[in-house]
Amino acid sequence: MIPEVQDCKSLLDLETVLFEFARDGDKRTVDSAGLDQLVDAYRKDLQQLSSMREIIDLFFQSMGIDEVITSTLVAVTAGQGFGFNRAFFLEVRDNTLHGRLGIGPSDTEEAHRIWDRISGTTPSLREMLEQLSNAGGPPDRVTQEIALTIELPFDPSQEDTSGATVGIIKSCLEGKPALITLEDRGALSELELRLFGVLGSDAVAVVPLKVQDRLAGVILADNHITCKPITHADIDLLRTFSGYAAIAVERSHLHGELKGKIEELRDANRELQENQRRLLRSEKLSALGEMSAYVSHEIRNPLVAVGGLARSLLGEKGMSSDSQELLEIIASEVERLERFLDETLSNVRGEPQQTSPTSVDLVREVNDVVRVFREGLHRPGVEIMLGAPDVPIMVPVFIDPVRGALSNLLKNALDSFDSGGVISVQIVVKKGWVEIDVGDTGAGVAEEIRDLIFEPFFTTKNDGTGVGLAITRSNIRRIGGDISLEKSDKFSTLFRIRLPARQTTENEASHAREQE
Repeated sequence: MIPEVQDCKSLLDLETVLFEFARDGDKRTVDSAGLDQLVDAYRKDLQQLSSMREIIDLFFQSMGIDEVITSTLVAVTAGQGFGFNRAFFLEVRDNTLHGRLGIGPSDTEEAHRIWDRISGTTPSLREMLEQLSNAGGPPDRVTQEIALTIELPFDPSQEDTSGATVGIIKSCLEGKPALITLEDRGALSELELRLFGVLGSDAVAVVPLKVQDRLAGVILADNHITCKPITHADIDLLRTFSGYAAIAVERSHLHGELKGKIEELRDANRELQENQRRLLRSEKLSALGEMSAYVSHEIRNPLVAVGGLARSLLGEKGMSSDSQELLEIIASEVERLERFLDETLSNVRGEPQQTSPTSVDLVREVNDVVRVFREGLHRPGVEIMLGAPDVPIMVPVFIDPVRGALSNLLKNALDSFDSGGVISVQIVVKKGWVEIDVGDTGAGVAEEIRDLIFEPFFTTKNDGTGVGLAITRSNIRRIGGDISLEKSDKFSTLFRIRLPARQTTENEASHAREQE
């Protein structure tokens, strides 16, 4: 009897034990050739067990399905693994086995190139997988092309009614690894025989990867280069291996499905948040409309009185030209506010607005608004600078929303100063657009609230209402323009009003209204 080996930690230990057994036993019945075969068999078994442990370790790492399939086929074909020449992975899709990946040399010449390349080196399975990953693409192009041509019908819900006793489909239905050879051609279907022709092999090991009652995939392995016989010991080893491989494939499928569900939940959550934001904005806009109607109604009468007084004073004789010019500005601003109130009430009631803008000199209109603020400026050290062309810029636009937007931006700029500084108004003509930039060197806008300043009722002022910029953007977009907060190296805050340099079409105006 061979003595028990409790502390055999290497092949050298095993070989030593065997030689000691041979020396102490009957040397006439143990020849060196038989002993060498015994040592080789144990060496192979230990190597395969070591490879089995390594591939199982790889399986239970967090790997995607492609990594698991590649690891499986590398384990089947590597010399450090189970040593088959080629291996193919078939996946179940639409009641059909479809080839997905093939690994292994396509001919003898390629096989010798591979063997010569790795001669003298013993890379681990992990190292081989890393090399394949770094190479990119399928490991063996021709073998991969063969894999993609494989298609076999497979319906797990139906029993095998063909009466076949052997065969690839029979093995898959039973979930048991099997050795299928051309000697069984009488029991094989036409498609299975055609598959043997495509593979160019006389024998194929079929390894179903079955988890409970579900087929997770199928491995086909052959020795088409060396023509080495596939033994029942090889099938037994693959049977042990298949259980771990099936669990790894199923685990990767579940992991992929879980990732998909998580992404779906994230998308649903983002959509829910967006809908909540839209609903909140709609509620704010509704409240803003009601407040606008109330405010418009309350200030209409006193505003009409102020306008009437200004126009009556303009008829007085002996008034200086400066006073008369200031009264004209007051009367003009009152008229603008009256028109604004009328438009606001019309918008709240859903009544149609004026259909076409009039052509105005934007330079003159902007200059008038800037002059009003300069005349009424009570901030020591604050200077308002205007940069505009010396020639008129005629733009077809509803001017009242533009004047209102500019007035609101200038007021906000003045409120941002604790001491002196500069407010700059620049008119820039670009292709198809005219831009009015309003920059200041005041306190600026904090980065975390830049995306919120146009939202209704958002304000950082203790006495603010949070409706100024919201109304300004709504009005500018309604006439086909836009307003934005820009980055600037020169100014703490820079707002840009963009106006179309041509008349806006009805479709463009509708699109602008939809943006609100």
